[in-house]
Amino acid sequence: MESLRVVIVGAGCFGVSTAVHLLQENGPSGPIYAVTVIDSSDTIPAPDAASTDLNKVVRSSYPDPFYTSFAQAAMREWPSVGDAYHE
Repeated sequence: MESLRVVIVGAGCFGVSTAVHLLQENGPSGPIYAVTVIDSSDTIPAPDAASTDLNKVVRSSYPDPFYTSFAQAAMREWPSVGDAYHE
């Protein structure tokens, strides 16, 4: 079976992590996905990527209570990771 071709636009946190997870998926006859990641920057992380600076908006309210509690728990834990989260 031929691998499914996937193009991911953007090599930020979501783009790269999506590529890694897709590339880890293997079928009985080999890789399921052939992944190409494209980005406008020559360097990773891109200086203009949303995941590069400290300006973030954290969503903590979802229709599903599971996601709301998961986001709130993550926000409580982030300060313990180091300098990654700022109120």
